Amino acid sequence: MKRLHQINEALQQKISGLVRPQDLWFGREGKLLDCTSVSMEDTLANTQVYAYANAQKPGCGFPLVYLAGISSLSSGAWLGYAASAEDRHDLTLSVDLVRKHIQPGDILVADRAYCAYWMLALTKGAASVCPEWGQTLF
Repeated sequence: MKRLHQINEALQQKISGLVRPQDLWFGREGKLLDCTSVSMEDTLANTQVYAYANAQKPGCGFPLVYLAGISSLSSGAWLGYAASAEDRHDLTLSVDLVRKHIQPGDILVADRAYCAYWMLALTKGAASVCPEWGQTLF
């Protein structure tokens, strides 16, 4: 994971310098935030670090890593990610990403998992677009 992080940082710096004013939406950069889980290879090393799904029967399935990622809608670059060996809610997994990558003037696009007042407060004056209980906020 450390090498993946180094590669991501290098690419992100290079790509962010290529964003042109016409790539922005009314001068603002849109950023997409979401979480997922990925199954890992079923090796002894992975099973010692990563857990199986909660409902998984013993001896079946694959270990899981939980990921949060943030990407730029202006450049398409993957700006950053957070990984966890534990099943954590999207909000708690994404706090450091929001603090690092969301700037005043940005537009954060996320799903309903991120529509909490304390998460919106972390956006430091950026606009947020996320559904609230099945309704879209504009």
